[in-house]
Amino acid sequence: SLPMDLVGGTDDATQELESAPGGMDAHPVRSCGCASRRRLSHWAGLCAPELLFGLALAVLAIIAAAAVPHSHLLFGALSGMCTPFGVIFGIGTPLLLLHVLRLTGLVVWCAVKSLWRKVRGGMDRRDQDGITTSTQDGCTAPHTGDYTPPKYTCRDTASAAGPSRGSSSSDTAVASPLQSCGHPVWRRATGWGRRAGASNRHSSRSKLIACDLCVGLCLYLVLGVTASVAWSRCAPPPPLPGAPADVESEPPTAQAEPPTNHIELDPQLSSVQEAPTLNNTMLARQIRFPPSFKFGAATAAYQVEGGLHNASWYAFERGLSPYEHTQDRETTRGYAGRATDMWELFDDDLERMKALHLQTYRMSISWSRLHLARGQFDMPALARYRRWLRELRLAGIEPVVTLLHYEEPLWVSMQGSWANASTADDWLELVSFLAVQLGGQVDVWVTQNEPFVYAGLGWLEGRWPPGLVMAVRDWWLVMVHLSSAHRRAYAALHALDTADADGDGKPAMVGLAKNLNVATPARMWSVVDPLVAGAGVWGLINKLYLELIDGHRSLDFLGINHYFELTVRGTDHSFGVPETSLYQITCEAAAWYPGLPVAVTEHGYWTTDFPGVDDEARQRYILASLRHLMRATQQGLTIMAYQYWALLDSFEWESGFRPRFGLYAVNFTADGRTRIQRDFAPIYGSIAARHAQEVALAARQAPARRGCHQAGSGGRPVCHEGTGTTVAGKAPSGGGGEL
Repeated sequence: SLPMDLVGGTDDATQELESAPGGMDAHPVRSCGCASRRRLSHWAGLCAPELLFGLALAVLAIIAAAAVPHSHLLFGALSGMCTPFGVIFGIGTPLLLLHVLRLTGLVVWCAVKSLWRKVRGGMDRRDQDGITTSTQDGCTAPHTGDYTPPKYTCRDTASAAGPSRGSSSSDTAVASPLQSCGHPVWRRATGWGRRAGASNRHSSRSKLIACDLCVGLCLYLVLGVTASVAWSRCAPPPPLPGAPADVESEPPTAQAEPPTNHIELDPQLSSVQEAPTLNNTMLARQIRFPPSFKFGAATAAYQVEGGLHNASWYAFERGLSPYEHTQDRETTRGYAGRATDMWELFDDDLERMKALHLQTYRMSISWSRLHLARGQFDMPALARYRRWLRELRLAGIEPVVTLLHYEEPLWVSMQGSWANASTADDWLELVSFLAVQLGGQVDVWVTQNEPFVYAGLGWLEGRWPPGLVMAVRDWWLVMVHLSSAHRRAYAALHALDTADADGDGKPAMVGLAKNLNVATPARMWSVVDPLVAGAGVWGLINKLYLELIDGHRSLDFLGINHYFELTVRGTDHSFGVPETSLYQITCEAAAWYPGLPVAVTEHGYWTTDFPGVDDEARQRYILASLRHLMRATQQGLTIMAYQYWALLDSFEWESGFRPRFGLYAVNFTADGRTRIQRDFAPIYGSIAARHAQEVALAARQAPARRGCHQAGSGGRPVCHEGTGTTVAGKAPSGGGGEL
């Protein structure tokens, strides 16, 4: 703490030094002649308290975080998320807020002190003898009538404290140093109060205000520029040539006009049932991806299979044990029940996949159906899953199997779900069992689907099982146990799945389906909006879990689940579905893990109308998104696949059957769960079919280019690779990933 005279103006102590014998030359500091150094140190001292205060807060935060269970994982995640953008926000924002707080406190302090002095400190009164006296902060001094400064005497006296301000050495009534009126010791002791206007001189206060304004403005500009650079790193690509102008400019809406101007399809697309519209057909023909890319669709077991009475969601929907605490609220809009009844209708749905020329299908294995108890599995259910996988491969469709998609057996829920460390061991038992039993049919595994969403909605918001609200400690334990389970599953799948189902030399590729959202500040130059969007969405929601699992070491590919963009305004946010957001989030993910392939494991567009056959809004949105995603591959991003969510309308958790994403509408009130093809299905099928033809053409041309020959009439190609080995039946790939 520095005396106020060092930052402008003078106080009485300085006046005393000037009037003392020898004047200012007798002062040991002022006599050194280091005026410029003194001014620099004094001005630096204005901002030093904020720096020290920020450092103290950081130390306290570290100590508090160290008390959290498994705090080493938290520190590792935070260090992994450190970027120049994050550092500037982490340091700059608290400093800016502190300066704003101090500036506000300065103004308030001065206003209150001025008012107080007008009421009490500045009043003149006459004593009983008729002598005019002046009072200030409890001290009095008689007016002598001349122009000499008054000598104040304070009520709280101590003979050992020395003379009070303005009194001579012969005065008997002296004040305590800490209570003396305006004494420098008082200003040093009060610290912040001294800075907030303890001096009466306007020059001192004006310099403090100028310092705060300058520092605050600089920090504000730095934060704004940094935010602008960060949000524009993966800016939307420019429009592709040849696209109708209205498609780029019109946002997708749920109330679009029905498609018109139908045309005939190419002969090779005869298996698609109905022709799409002219404009959308033109867009579909422009979509081209590398040969290694695959088009597909996705579903999840509990949402489509039906009959899962041993699942956690079955009990949660009805408020049964162990979820009795949810009986007084509506947990879901209806029950899943039979859902789409895919457990009985899979063969029919497989024919629909073939008609759409899909090259990949993402499905999940129901943990609750298969894992009856520790060490006990439902072998007939396993046999049915194995048959599904075999038929998918015979149809030329690559199965992508998810091992944890939001549901678990009730016996796991009864033991505390993922807040209990033993749940990870139980799930690893399932993972190891499936790796051995199904490894011959599966080469691409997704360990978990959106674990951050699962933990947040279940243990913080209470909308999903187990229905707990702000159980922060349990939420953190769930995050730790899930991330640890993923790392162990990654190692187990690579160790146990040694069968190469498609003969490409990679028996297992293990990834994670992570929800990733684009977040944009509504006000770029606001401090709060970029901070919430950056630290809250990009940091906490998008990246925290990826850092917990150490994605650089435990991922062969990163699955992206993406549906919308968030526009952040303070603590509020709004949802949007811009056609460029899929490109932006893919670009960001590729920047996080250079060289790691990414796959779009979920992306879709939902409406509420049934059957909603004329889904023009869905067509325009998905086609525009695919065209931007195609631009990403042209820029060098390694994208393995696009899997549309979903093949069928399905049970959408707490929202029930209201949101409808499917390529095929499902009548959930009909006993047969009738499927109705939407207009977007043939358009998507035409894109997939054309891509499959291009891949087949590239495979037929590849043997001649790579020194391969046909093994007999109509046989499969035999290729002599650079290592001298002969691989039979392996079609050359275009690079980029297994999917």
